[in-house]
Amino acid sequence: MTRRMMENLRGREYGYILLDIIFGLFIFSFGFIILLDLFTVSETESIEAENYICAVNIARSTMDEIIQNIKNDNGKVAEYLEQSGSESSEERYKKICTFEWGEVSGVLDILVEIHWKEKKEIRVYCLESCCYVET
Repeated sequence: MTRRMMENLRGREYGYILLDIIFGLFIFSFGFIILLDLFTVSETESIEAENYICAVNIARSTMDEIIQNIKNDNGKVAEYLEQSGSESSEERYKKICTFEWGEVSGVLDILVEIHWKEKKEIRVYCLESCCYVET
């Protein structure tokens, strides 16, 4: 290297300028914000899934109980038909059971609806089944 090149190199200062640091912090904070948003979304989705699973479990257990009662005692059918459309509550879930005779003779249509409030909206899960009743 020549003498002039050496002098030019010594006169320069190497390092980061403020703009580089600000740009790096901007990129880091943008990524961090996206990461926090993902955690929030996943928590919300997790709560929604938990509510849905709970509604499915309530509907399934109710349906199992109704069908088991009908199989054990055909006289329960008249009671269920009288109570058709009645509401009951489990925790924050509202349960509505509807019973009606189907188009085929001896077939009882059973509908269990579960209602719950989520994000200021009413969500509904419906479970429908047909049960043959010997007369």
